[in-house]
Amino acid sequence: PPTTPPPTTPPPTTPGAPSAAYTDTASATSALRALTTGHVTVAAVAGGYDAVATDVDGSVQLWSERAGAEWGKDLTSSYYFDPGNRQQAAPPSADLLVPDGTSYPIFGIPQTLGSGHQAGYAMFADISGSWQMLVRNEHGDIVTVDASVGVAGLNGQYPYLFDEARVESGQLITEVYPKILPTYIQGSFPVIQYWKASGDRFEVTDDNILIAKTVSTDIGRTGLGDLLPASGLPDGTWGVWFTGLSENSADQVTIQSIVPGTTEQYTTVGSPKSVGVAKDLEFVIPAYSGGGASYMTAPIWLSLLAGSSDRISPASFGKTYQSPYYVPSDLGVTDMSQVTGYARVTISNAAITKIVIAAGG
Repeated sequence: PPTTPPPTTPPPTTPGAPSAAYTDTASATSALRALTTGHVTVAAVAGGYDAVATDVDGSVQLWSERAGAEWGKDLTSSYYFDPGNRQQAAPPSADLLVPDGTSYPIFGIPQTLGSGHQAGYAMFADISGSWQMLVRNEHGDIVTVDASVGVAGLNGQYPYLFDEARVESGQLITEVYPKILPTYIQGSFPVIQYWKASGDRFEVTDDNILIAKTVSTDIGRTGLGDLLPASGLPDGTWGVWFTGLSENSADQVTIQSIVPGTTEQYTTVGSPKSVGVAKDLEFVIPAYSGGGASYMTAPIWLSLLAGSSDRISPASFGKTYQSPYYVPSDLGVTDMSQVTGYARVTISNAAITKIVIAAGG
């Protein structure tokens, strides 16, 4: 006849032994979702797990689990840049950034205002048992502040949020949108910095900042007469009217053919044309100082500020981390507002490789 097996006795537990509840990240995530609202992001760390939970009200809960204990909420912070602007929705989840050389994961939270504009990239990390925010100081360095301050506590002043952050090939990469440009195109021409992590510190190893340098050129408005093609603009060096970037695209510019007009002047002919530019395009603009006009290198996106001479002051480009263009003070430049007009362009394989703007043109 069938028999009933004797009851089994569970093995004795050892005080301080790890809990079997969170055997992996998936089970730890499932357990945390039962304790909080919003979107949960969990990362395994030495001795347990760290996590953030973002909610539609702009709050971020910072959680940790160590030594087999259950989840504990360490504090509630915020990720709103401007509490007066409602976001379209809470981020679906935080980005998990794990740069080489760090002993902790970074939880990155992109912020999008109701207008659709991004409002800074909030970064939180549990560093040596204390939740911190990774921000930039007035010199552009990465520093930390207590996470309890929250994004709302920064008030858009020092310390500042980065606008974007990501990890590629183990390296932390940040972006800062240049305020010298209109809001709608700042994200197209960011300051990009590459960081090397060492413990709790980060050092810049590279960036995309173009440092202006003076160049010599013999261009002048009267010197364009010999550079006017009979028709079209084939490969070669030609005189044209340069309008600037086409539709805010970084790889297309608008130029128009010219013919001789009155003394030292020309007349545009035909229709403006959008022409592609080479990746290593050299853009040269007049640089005015007390000694007259000279020439210096510049980024092609500077042409987007044409007609706004009061916004194209060398002083606007005096801090390298705030703009992808830097004009050293020792160049002595006092005015650099002429970034469109009569120009000499060099075309190779149907792409423009060099643009030199004619002074006074």
